[in-house]
Amino acid sequence: MAVAAGLFASWATAADGNWQAPANIQPILKEYCYDCHADGVNKGQVAFDEFKSQEAMLGDHDLWLKALKNVRAGIMPPPKKAQPSAEQKRQLEQWIKTAVFKSDPQNSDPGRVTVRRLNRVEYRNTVRDLLGVDFETEKNFHPTTRVTASIILATC
Repeated sequence: MAVAAGLFASWATAADGNWQAPANIQPILKEYCYDCHADGVNKGQVAFDEFKSQEAMLGDHDLWLKALKNVRAGIMPPPKKAQPSAEQKRQLEQWIKTAVFKSDPQNSDPGRVTVRRLNRVEYRNTVRDLLGVDFETEKNFHPTTRVTASIILATC
């Protein structure tokens, strides 16, 4: 319960209704990003302090992907400006990956699995490998036929 309360507190909104980053991220953004991307300055059409809610901030995947790529590449902050330490960059990257993109290395979800289609040669090799039978696909299938994995399973 204490952890949930701490997380909720770290996501609290500012008094004026605008979103603020969690306590460990806010100082990094304020020190290295807000000169160009907050407080009324909107360089590159990016303003980190204009989010009205946590949902709005978390929902802007394009913005945070761009921020992640630019920090990793060393493009942002610009080379002539003060740079975050390696630890600060790691904290920012980790926060973007977990909070914005919901990445969880302990529980990876590969997404929807699609059925792989085999061409005639792949089908012949699979039948040979699974069943030990030389199946002549050139005689039994039309040249443009693509075979789904379900057909292979049905023949086993």
